[in-house]
This record gives sequence, structure tokens and C-alpha cells, in this order.
Amino acid sequence: MKIAEITELSKFYKKEKAINSISFSVEENSLFCMVGADGAGKSTTLKILAGILNFEKGSVKVFGEDFRNKRKAEKFRDKIAFMPQGLGQNLYHNLSVEENIDFFANLHGLRRKEIADRKNKLLKITGLEKFTERQTSKLSGGMKQKLGICCSLIHLPRLIILDEPTTGVDPISRRELYGLLNEFIENEGLTVIVSTAYIDEAERGSKIAVMHEGEIIFLGSHDDFLKKAPNVYSYSQNDFLQKYSSLESDKYDFIKLGKNSFYYSPKTKNGLIENSNRKNAELEDTILSTIGSRKLNFSFSSSEPTKDKKQICNIENISKRFGDFYALKNITMSVRKAEIFGLLGPNGAGKTTLIKIILGLLNPTEGTFQINAPNSNIKENIGYMSQKFSLYGDLTVYENIYLAGSIRKIPYDKLNKKIDNLMELGNLYNYSGEIVDKLPLGIKQRLALMTSIIHDPVIIFLDEPTSGVDPSERDTFWQLIRYLSYEKNTTAIVTTHFTEESEYCDKISLMSGGRIAGMGSPESLKQKTEKIAGKPYEINTATPFETAEHLKKLNVKTDIFGSKVKFFIKDRSLLPKINYNYKKGEITMDDVFVSITQNEY
Repeated sequence: MKIAEITELSKFYKKEKAINSISFSVEENSLFCMVGADGAGKSTTLKILAGILNFEKGSVKVFGEDFRNKRKAEKFRDKIAFMPQGLGQNLYHNLSVEENIDFFANLHGLRRKEIADRKNKLLKITGLEKFTERQTSKLSGGMKQKLGICCSLIHLPRLIILDEPTTGVDPISRRELYGLLNEFIENEGLTVIVSTAYIDEAERGSKIAVMHEGEIIFLGSHDDFLKKAPNVYSYSQNDFLQKYSSLESDKYDFIKLGKNSFYYSPKTKNGLIENSNRKNAELEDTILSTIGSRKLNFSFSSSEPTKDKKQICNIENISKRFGDFYALKNITMSVRKAEIFGLLGPNGAGKTTLIKIILGLLNPTEGTFQINAPNSNIKENIGYMSQKFSLYGDLTVYENIYLAGSIRKIPYDKLNKKIDNLMELGNLYNYSGEIVDKLPLGIKQRLALMTSIIHDPVIIFLDEPTSGVDPSERDTFWQLIRYLSYEKNTTAIVTTHFTEESEYCDKISLMSGGRIAGMGSPESLKQKTEKIAGKPYEINTATPFETAEHLKKLNVKTDIFGSKVKFFIKDRSLLPKINYNYKKGEITMDDVFVSITQNEY
């Protein structure tokens, strides 16, 4: 049975088209995932489905009833729950956990006996039964989202709609959240529609809709995507950077630069590069082949420069306390010259606080840090691209770069040359006279990076620079970081909550709760994860819930991704007891974060 049917739906904000004639349907008792960058149209679509936003064109049917008929729509309003974007946005933060649940239960007119039974069940399933009296404002991001789900499901809806419920939440809480949703799908027949910016997270859906600029560019199961996937190859020879520099973009559906290789999809056999290896296509490859990727017009002079072992940034036992709360606790790390160093963790992990201390915007409670650079003036040695404010929206692209150079007191006779170089580096010439507020997010982020490096800093701090951009723009941004590291010997410290971005880094620090849970290269941390959790395996099955239950009886932890069940085996004697065809899987950086963080704490 189809719970929701959307046909040629369009939505305008004034003259801007937010959704352009999209069509899809959602089956009962399933997990439907919408994935896309900020501004793709996900939130608008979900708000229309929830009945809180009108639309101009098309048809929307939920439970078989037309949403334009307000009288009929009201009859099934109570069967729908909607959880808006943002941590705890549907909650009352001055109330306790239990008070929030009771409030939503009373809103829906539930009887006292119904409330008690349902509340106890939800609290037990979500693991919140020990925190009933805790004030909501004092919950972690993951706990707020679990409470949000409790409040949304207290009245037993048939459909729950969640708008980016995991953005800024740590990988452990993300897995727990989807585990909860799968439990409700399996045991209560719930239908779930969820939006996300994480491509790997979308793979958890039994059906996936990929949105881009207000349109659905792909629709189907994960297996459907793989059937449509392009031929993808990797090139990892020693000269991979020179080879990458020589490629002509128009001969390829996409080209993606990795840490020690590049990936590409040739349009014809003539584009196949000697000594390449065929690579298993992923969902992101399918998306990139459709929206394309942008290879910037610079060249790498060598495959990989010899990293200077000189430490450019030293941090020793840094702690930061706000009242009784420790935002950072005993942080020690060092960063080498020209190194790309990633700070990986959820919102509230302490990443931004640490950067602000190094920049001199906050004073540490304890500990010391030092920037080792030729110039003793720290402001001349560093560049900073903040998470929010980096640009002047009412100025043009050119004016923003010019202003940044003027603030840095770059002599006029050198400034114009620098601006030209940065416009070319960031591929911004076509936007020179454009007002910044009217630009796409990806262009703004490239511009913000250019303004942060106009004075040739030895070290740059980039605070979640790719949050909200599509995969193509994310790849473009990391091309720039790699170029600055390799060609300009610039050290980059980058914060992110996209675990897959850590693959671009030379070294990463896994942060959780203001502490460092693990630190090292992505490769070394994956090896550590295998020692802790065992080897990864996958089972493709039409009955993922049943398969997961079988594995749980063997005390094997599982994770469901649509029709795929992923699991880790440390004791190989268990493998003969698994009554399914399985194959070897891969350790992801999500696995790394979950395994090492749980082991540490």
C-alpha cells in the first residue's frame, strides 16, 4: 500500500522555484530517504507532506486522500508526526524529558493509562528511562533527537517525517537513531520519511530520492542505483597528481581527487587511463556522474611533496571550562608543516572551541599552545574561515576579496595581482561582479577560502567549510585544500562532522565530549578498528530484519542499510554458524568513530 503519492509537485517562493515538478511514492512500513545539499528542496517537500506548507502545482495524496481537500486532510492529521530540522526543535527545553512526553501526549488527548504504557515503552526503547527528570536543555544532541522521536510517536502515528534528524549528531547516536526507526518499522508497522545531507546515511533507506536544485535526479533502491552506476576507475600510481593535472574534464562524467589516488568515470573507452583499476561504484559516484564535478585549472608540480617534519602548531594539555562544564579536557596534539589535519566530531565535541583558543578568540583554562612561524605576529601567520560569518553578503565577489586584502594592509600595487591569482585559483572569474548573497553556497565557500588566504598564511583554520554543499562542490573545495598543502606548503586544520571527509586528511583527531578519543592517519585508525571490532562483512538480503535478528542471536552487532546487513566478526569460529551468503565489507570512518569512541569511553 502507498502511504504517500506525490505527482508533478512544484513550489515557489515568490519567483524562485524551490521544487520543480517532482513525483514519487512511499510504501507503507518502509524507510524512505531523501538526500541532497542545502537548498535542494528536501525541507520544502517534507513540510508539504506534513501538511504545514501549501503548494502551487501538482498533487499530494497521503493515506489515499488529496491534501488540497482540507476537510478530508484533517481526518488523518493525527496519523502524521513531523520532526523539524535542528536539534530538539520540537521540544520545550525548560521542561524535563518526562514533562515533554506528557505535554505531547496531552496535546493528542491520550488517556492517562495510554500515556503511561506508551511512555514507558518509548523510554525503554530509546534508553532514556534513566533521564526522565533531566531538563531537556542539558541533554546531548543525540539524546534530544531520541526525545524528539518519543514525543512524535507518543500518539501512535502511522507516518513519521523527520527533517535532517542526524545533522551535527555523532555517528554513534546516528546509528542508534536508525536502529530505533527500524525497530518501529518492524514491530509497529511505522512508515518513515527522512531527509539527510549524508549520502552514506541515505543508503539505509529501502527507497532513496536524490534531490538536486529542486528536482529528483534519482529515485529507487540502493540496488537500483548500482544498476545505473557508471564505470568507475581508480588511478593510484606514484605520478597520480601529475596525471590528474593533465586530464581534460570534458572527456569524463566526473573526476574526483583522493588522498593517494584519483577516481574517474570516462565517457568513452578513449578516456580509460593505463594502469587504472576498476572500482566498485558507490551511490556518490552515481550522483557525481549526473551533476558532474569540476576539476579546477591548476596543476600539481609533484606527486607528493616531502612533508616537513617541523611542527607548525603545538598544543599541550589544553582545557577550557565554562562554569562547571568542560568544553575541552586535556587536549594534546601537534601539527606538521603542510599537513592536512582533520578535527572530526559532532556538534558540541569541542572542535570550534579549540580553534578559537588557537586563534586567540578564547583563553584556555589550562594548558599552552604555540604557532611556530617566521613572523612573531600570529595574525599574519594564520588564516581563518569561520563556520558562519566570513563574507559580506551585500558586496560583490571582487569587493569581498579586495576588502580582505585591504584589511590585511596588502600594498595596492600587489593587491590586484593577488586578486587575479585568487579569482583564477577558485574559478571565480564568472562571478566577479555578482552580489554574494545571491550566490550558491558552494561558490560562497570557495570565496570565503580565497579571502582567508589572501595574505599567504602558513596555517589556515577551516571550521566545517563543506557543511551543506553538494558532493561536486565538496570535491572542488578539497582540491583547493590539497593544492594549498602541496604547492604552497600551507598547513590546514579542518573541522568536519562528515566522517568520509577524513579520508582526505593526512592525520585526524576523533573528538567526543571535549576529549580526543583517537588520533592518527585514516589508515592507522582503520587498522585499530579492525583489532577492536573484527573484520567487516555484508549480507544482501530481501529480509534484512530477519537476518539481523539471526546475527544478534550470535551476539554479533549489526547495522541495516536498506537490503544490506553489515556486521563485524572478531571470532572467526562464528562464521560457519551464519546461515546466509556473506562477503567481505569495508571499514568506513563511521565505523572507526563508533568503534574507537565506544572503546575509549
